[in-house]
Amino acid sequence: TQGTCTSASIRLSRSRRKYFQKAFSAIYACVAALTMSTTASAEPFAYITDSYARVWTIDTATHTLVDRAGHGNGASPTGVAVSPDGSTTYIADFGRNRVWVTRPEGSVRVPVGTNHPDYGIVGSMPVGVAVTTDGKFAYVTNSWEHSVSVIDAATKTVVVTAIKVGMYPRGVQVSPNGRFAYVANTQGNSVSVIDTTSNAVVATVPVGASPGNLIVSPDSRFVYVANIAENTVSVVSTASNAVVATIAVGLGPLGIDITPNGDFVYVSNYQSNKV
Repeated sequence: TQGTCTSASIRLSRSRRKYFQKAFSAIYACVAALTMSTTASAEPFAYITDSYARVWTIDTATHTLVDRAGHGNGASPTGVAVSPDGSTTYIADFGRNRVWVTRPEGSVRVPVGTNHPDYGIVGSMPVGVAVTTDGKFAYVTNSWEHSVSVIDAATKTVVVTAIKVGMYPRGVQVSPNGRFAYVANTQGNSVSVIDTTSNAVVATVPVGASPGNLIVSPDSRFVYVANIAENTVSVVSTASNAVVATIAVGLGPLGIDITPNGDFVYVSNYQSNKV
């Protein structure tokens, strides 16, 4: 799948809150969040968020549009994560401090109130979301509150309101072994390590400047962190919770992923238009 990106300018407003909302929205206008559900127990869907408050649902078997959900003024869908069995997709709404979930047929449920069963109110300006390997919980980064919320997948309710992490957390990933959640703190230049059993931060790892997104290796031994302002990727050992290598990449590394066998890591550099 290919996408296009239009240029966007960001100006500092009187309110820091509005500034960061514009900044994240502009970045996601260029690098849409795309997550796929391809398990046998669910229909194969791809979910793409854009800066016009929409979520696009595509059937990957037929390459057709299944649903295009618009969520009105103030909504800013950003991070996307699919449960391991493919039955549920979680979408962080940066503009309205909530998380959407999907229907089994793939369409996005539209929240209608604070007690609506289809989403959970989380912290301020949620950006990233990740699901545990057993599918029981979803971890959501709240960028404005420097915290992480935890959603119970069975009840669709927030069971942990705020795990305090570094400044302006963005990307979050759960290790394949399910033991830890790793959070990239964009303004804190660090990665917070959360024990998924206790939901407590057990380590904070200094990395490069402005880490945005990260990915954990399939064997759970390493975390690769894209440092947007430094044009590098930090390699963190999960055994020592320390950086063991720093790799120079292109300008503005933002998206990052790893092959299933762990042999290669791919990094999208949005300022140099390279991978």
